[in-house]
Amino acid sequence: MDSIKNKKKYKKMDKIKKKRKKKKKKEKKTNVSQNMDKYIDKYVDKYIDKYVDKDMDKYMDKYMDKYCGFKDIKPNKINNYIKDNKLIMKIINNIVPKLKNKIKFYTILLPPNQKNHYWHDYYSYYLDKYYKHNEDTPSIILMVYLNNDLSINTNVYLKLHYSLNLNESKFIYNLFTKELSYNYEWNGLSNSIMKIYFKKRKTKVKKN
Repeated sequence: MDSIKNKKKYKKMDKIKKKRKKKKKKEKKTNVSQNMDKYIDKYVDKYIDKYVDKDMDKYMDKYMDKYCGFKDIKPNKINNYIKDNKLIMKIINNIVPKLKNKIKFYTILLPPNQKNHYWHDYYSYYLDKYYKHNEDTPSIILMVYLNNDLSINTNVYLKLHYSLNLNESKFIYNLFTKELSYNYEWNGLSNSIMKIYFKKRKTKVKKN
């Protein structure tokens, strides 16, 4: 009886050993496949950075020029177009330094297309092209709308797109209401843009 019992025990032990071996083999395979996936991802990212992004930039430049009827105003040229506007320069000189590099600030100029319409999602294309912008970084994007002659269109209010948490949003709200209390407007909702009017309004914005 004992020998029979022992045989059964050995059989069970063998089964357990075999199962363990199979598990180890599977783990090795998954590790290899994971490593391969990582390698492929790195290779693909490098390829995209080197070739695809450049080709896309060329395509978009041609598209902008041919179908939209305007070329990008590059970051190093922006000041030439805004330097004579007191309101925008007040934002650049008085408000931006108070962000203390904790919140990224971008200024983007948007001309109209051939049909005198504006491409409202233009800022995301522009940021990707010139700044390689990370959406997780706290940021504010000032959109300035231009006329066909590339002068500032003061009939269209300035738009502030943003990526901020609650505390950062409160800080920005208080900062802009202090500096531009008759021009700034925001309803406090995270899905709505902030507005800055060129003409002063009659009512003053209240601080939080």
